Amino acid sequence: MAEPEEKPEFPKKGNQGEEKPITDKISSRFEELKKDKNLQKVYNFTKTNTKDTIAYIAIFIGILLLFFQPFWGGVIIGAVGGFYFADTIIHWLRNFKDYLEEEGTVKAVIVLGVALGFLIGATSFFLGAAAAVGIKFILFGESKTK
Repeated sequence: MAEPEEKPEFPKKGNQGEEKPITDKISSRFEELKKDKNLQKVYNFTKTNTKDTIAYIAIFIGILLLFFQPFWGGVIIGAVGGFYFADTIIHWLRNFKDYLEEEGTVKAVIVLGVALGFLIGATSFFLGAAAAVGIKFILFGESKTK
């Protein structure tokens, strides 16, 4: 004789079963993550180094955008680079005449040719960097450390 087949039991709907509701699961997981030491280190770093954290996120977004929207990815990366190196760029531009005298005309022409090539090849990067350098210089002025 054939044995009767057992019907599978389905979990009960609502909170009648033994399982916790999804909100309790999420809350308990969130509490566990709050206690994690590595996440605490990351949180403390972001809290004390806000400018760097924003730059890391912007660079990451810019690199991702380079694959899908190269113009905007270049603008973001150029802006972060321009913001971080604004003082160095301004110092180098102001002292280009001294560089020209030290290194000679040939090297100066080559540097300008390479810069022009980058400007043509990576216009968005240069636009972002120039905008960031200009805005930083207008708002904060040149650093006194140079």
